[in-house]
Amino acid sequence: MRFEGEGKLLRIFIGESDRFEGKPLYEAIVQKARSEGLAGATVLRGIEGFGASSHIHTSRILRLSEDLPVIIEIADTADNIDRVLPAFDEMVGDGMMTLERVEVVTYRGGERGHPHKVIIDDRLRMLTAEAAGRATGGESTTARLKESIRAAHEYGASEDQLATATGLDGAEIARILAAQGE
Repeated sequence: MRFEGEGKLLRIFIGESDRFEGKPLYEAIVQKARSEGLAGATVLRGIEGFGASSHIHTSRILRLSEDLPVIIEIADTADNIDRVLPAFDEMVGDGMMTLERVEVVTYRGGERGHPHKVIIDDRLRMLTAEAAGRATGGESTTARLKESIRAAHEYGASEDQLATATGLDGAEIARILAAQGE
Protein backbone atom coordinates (compact mmCIF):
# COMPACT_ATOMS: atom_id res chain seq x y z
CA MET A 1 0.00 0.00 0.00
CA ARG A 2 1.24 3.46 -0.87
CA PHE A 3 -0.20 6.69 0.40
CA GLU A 4 1.03 10.25 0.06
CA GLY A 5 -0.70 13.59 0.30
CA GLU A 6 -3.32 15.05 2.59
CA GLY A 7 -4.70 12.83 5.32
CA LYS A 8 -5.95 12.97 8.88
CA LEU A 9 -4.30 12.17 12.17
CA LEU A 10 -6.57 10.80 14.87
CA ARG A 11 -5.29 10.98 18.45
CA ILE A 12 -7.09 9.12 21.18
CA PHE A 13 -6.23 10.06 24.77
CA ILE A 14 -7.15 7.42 27.36
CA GLY A 15 -5.85 5.84 30.55
CA GLU A 16 -3.66 2.76 30.60
CA SER A 17 -6.15 0.89 32.79
CA ASP A 18 -9.18 1.60 30.55
CA ARG A 19 -10.80 -1.61 29.30
CA PHE A 20 -13.03 -2.68 26.41
CA GLU A 21 -14.67 -6.09 26.36
CA GLY A 22 -12.20 -7.49 28.90
CA LYS A 23 -8.96 -6.30 27.28
CA PRO A 24 -6.95 -3.08 27.50
CA LEU A 25 -8.72 -0.37 25.52
CA TYR A 26 -5.55 0.66 23.69
CA GLU A 27 -5.11 -2.94 22.50
CA ALA A 28 -8.75 -3.15 21.35
CA ILE A 29 -8.37 0.13 19.42
CA VAL A 30 -5.22 -1.05 17.66
CA GLN A 31 -6.87 -4.36 16.76
CA LYS A 32 -9.94 -2.51 15.43
CA ALA A 33 -7.73 -0.19 13.37
CA ARG A 34 -5.95 -3.21 11.90
CA SER A 35 -9.16 -5.11 11.16
CA GLU A 36 -10.55 -2.01 9.40
CA GLY A 37 -7.48 -1.88 7.13
CA LEU A 38 -6.08 1.41 8.40
CA ALA A 39 -2.52 2.36 7.51
CA GLY A 40 -1.23 1.87 11.07
CA ALA A 41 -1.56 2.77 14.72
CA THR A 42 0.95 3.63 17.42
CA VAL A 43 0.40 3.52 21.18
CA LEU A 44 2.40 6.00 23.26
CA ARG A 45 2.62 5.70 27.04
CA GLY A 46 2.92 8.97 28.90
CA ILE A 47 4.98 9.58 32.02
CA GLU A 48 2.58 12.09 33.53
CA GLY A 49 -0.72 13.75 32.77
CA PHE A 50 -4.29 14.48 33.80
CA GLY A 51 -7.68 14.48 32.14
CA ALA A 52 -11.20 15.69 32.82
CA SER A 53 -11.08 14.51 36.46
CA SER A 54 -7.94 16.62 37.08
CA HIS A 55 -6.37 13.63 38.86
CA ILE A 56 -2.61 13.53 38.19
CA HIS A 57 -1.30 10.22 36.82
CA THR A 58 2.47 9.92 37.03
CA SER A 59 5.31 7.44 36.74
CA ARG A 60 7.42 9.26 39.32
CA ILE A 61 8.94 6.84 41.80
CA LEU A 62 7.21 8.32 44.85
CA ARG A 63 3.77 8.26 43.21
CA LEU A 64 3.52 5.06 41.22
CA SER A 65 0.46 4.88 39.03
CA GLU A 66 -1.11 1.91 37.34
CA ASP A 67 -3.13 4.26 35.15
CA LEU A 68 -0.62 6.26 33.12
CA PRO A 69 -1.83 8.37 30.20
CA VAL A 70 -1.91 6.63 26.81
CA ILE A 71 -2.18 8.21 23.36
CA ILE A 72 -3.06 6.18 20.28
CA GLU A 73 -2.13 7.86 17.01
CA ILE A 74 -3.65 6.74 13.72
CA ALA A 75 -2.88 8.49 10.43
CA ASP A 76 -4.64 7.61 7.18
CA THR A 77 -6.73 9.14 4.43
CA ALA A 78 -9.52 11.45 5.55
CA ASP A 79 -12.11 9.01 4.17
CA ASN A 80 -10.70 6.07 6.15
CA ILE A 81 -10.46 8.02 9.41
CA ASP A 82 -13.99 9.40 8.97
CA ARG A 83 -15.28 5.88 8.27
CA VAL A 84 -13.92 4.35 11.52
CA LEU A 85 -14.33 7.34 13.83
CA PRO A 86 -17.84 6.31 15.03
CA ALA A 87 -16.56 2.85 16.05
CA PHE A 88 -13.71 4.35 18.08
CA ASP A 89 -16.12 6.85 19.64
CA GLU A 90 -18.25 3.94 20.87
CA MET A 91 -15.21 2.18 22.33
CA VAL A 92 -13.85 5.16 24.29
CA GLY A 93 -15.70 5.87 27.53
CA ASP A 94 -13.60 8.41 29.40
CA GLY A 95 -11.07 10.07 27.16
CA MET A 96 -10.63 12.51 24.34
CA MET A 97 -10.24 12.20 20.58
CA THR A 98 -8.72 14.86 18.36
CA LEU A 99 -8.36 15.19 14.61
CA GLU A 100 -5.97 17.22 12.57
CA ARG A 101 -5.08 17.45 8.94
CA VAL A 102 -1.66 16.10 8.07
CA GLU A 103 0.50 15.95 5.00
CA VAL A 104 1.76 12.40 4.53
CA VAL A 105 5.20 12.61 2.94
CA THR A 106 5.80 8.86 2.60
CA TYR A 107 3.89 5.74 3.54
CA ARG A 108 4.77 2.44 1.96
CA GLY A 109 3.86 -1.00 3.17
CA GLY A 110 2.65 -4.44 2.24
CA GLU A 111 4.89 -4.62 -0.80
CA ARG A 112 6.54 -7.85 -1.94
CA GLY A 113 9.70 -8.45 0.04
CA HIS A 114 8.49 -6.21 2.86
CA PRO A 115 9.78 -7.49 6.25
CA HIS A 116 6.21 -7.92 7.54
CA LYS A 117 5.36 -10.20 4.59
CA VAL A 118 8.54 -12.19 5.22
CA ILE A 119 7.49 -12.74 8.85
CA ILE A 120 4.04 -13.96 7.76
CA ASP A 121 5.56 -16.31 5.17
CA ASP A 122 7.97 -17.71 7.78
CA ARG A 123 5.15 -18.27 10.28
CA LEU A 124 3.05 -20.03 7.63
CA ARG A 125 5.96 -22.35 6.78
CA MET A 126 6.37 -23.15 10.49
CA LEU A 127 2.64 -23.83 10.74
CA THR A 128 2.80 -26.28 7.85
CA ALA A 129 5.59 -28.19 9.61
CA GLU A 130 3.78 -28.12 12.97
CA ALA A 131 0.54 -29.32 11.38
CA ALA A 132 2.40 -32.22 9.77
CA GLY A 133 3.88 -33.20 13.16
CA ARG A 134 0.55 -32.82 14.96
CA ALA A 135 -0.68 -36.29 13.96
CA THR A 136 2.16 -37.94 15.87
CA GLY A 137 2.34 -35.37 18.67
CA GLY A 138 -0.30 -35.19 21.31
CA GLU A 139 -2.06 -32.58 23.41
CA SER A 140 1.04 -30.37 23.77
CA THR A 141 1.64 -30.39 20.01
CA THR A 142 -2.00 -29.42 19.37
CA ALA A 143 -1.77 -26.59 21.91
CA ARG A 144 1.46 -25.36 20.31
CA LEU A 145 -0.19 -25.44 16.85
CA LYS A 146 -3.11 -23.35 18.15
CA GLU A 147 -0.69 -20.80 19.66
CA SER A 148 1.18 -20.63 16.36
CA ILE A 149 -2.07 -20.12 14.44
CA ARG A 150 -2.97 -17.22 16.71
CA ALA A 151 0.52 -15.70 16.44
CA ALA A 152 0.52 -15.93 12.62
CA HIS A 153 -2.92 -14.29 12.57
CA GLU A 154 -1.67 -11.47 14.83
CA TYR A 155 1.10 -10.82 12.27
CA GLY A 156 -1.50 -10.54 9.53
CA ALA A 157 -1.97 -14.03 8.08
CA SER A 158 -5.52 -14.43 6.81
CA GLU A 159 -7.81 -17.27 7.87
CA ASP A 160 -7.53 -18.71 4.34
CA GLN A 161 -3.72 -18.69 4.57
CA LEU A 162 -3.90 -20.38 7.98
CA ALA A 163 -6.28 -23.06 6.67
CA THR A 164 -4.02 -23.76 3.69
CA ALA A 165 -0.88 -23.95 5.85
CA THR A 166 -2.41 -26.26 8.46
CA GLY A 167 -4.84 -28.33 6.43
CA LEU A 168 -7.63 -27.37 8.84
CA ASP A 169 -10.94 -26.13 7.53
CA GLY A 170 -11.96 -22.48 7.85
CA ALA A 171 -14.49 -23.19 10.61
CA GLU A 172 -11.81 -24.83 12.79
CA ILE A 173 -9.44 -21.88 12.21
CA ALA A 174 -12.25 -19.48 13.18
CA ARG A 175 -12.91 -21.48 16.39
CA ILE A 176 -9.22 -21.41 17.33
CA LEU A 177 -9.01 -17.65 16.77
CA ALA A 178 -12.26 -17.00 18.64
CA ALA A 179 -10.96 -18.98 21.65
CA GLN A 180 -7.87 -16.77 21.88
CA GLY A 181 -8.99 -14.96 25.04
CA GLU A 182 -10.05 -18.13 26.84
